[in-house]
Amino acid sequence: MRSPGGGYCGALAAVDEQRRQFRALLGRHGECRTPHPAPRLRADRRADTWVPAFERDWAKALEDSRHSYSLTPLHDVVRAWQLRVATAPAVDVLDIVWLG
Repeated sequence: MRSPGGGYCGALAAVDEQRRQFRALLGRHGECRTPHPAPRLRADRRADTWVPAFERDWAKALEDSRHSYSLTPLHDVVRAWQLRVATAPAVDVLDIVWLG
């Protein structure tokens, strides 16, 4: 006999929990709006290109999440954009040094 939460039963419980989290993310109507990008992203001089790119990445990750019942693609998008915004000042400095 397998222990509760282990083996096959544990795997089913994990899938059920992922589905519960996903449904909570989608809300009652099964729709998930694109989150508002951080104010820092909208305030950046690259906002004209970055905000639409973030929205495209989010939409693709949301579609991937719908098929996999996993929130990992959404977390990956958030992490990637946090890193992109955090490293932008360093890239600006390199542009100034290289372009003079």
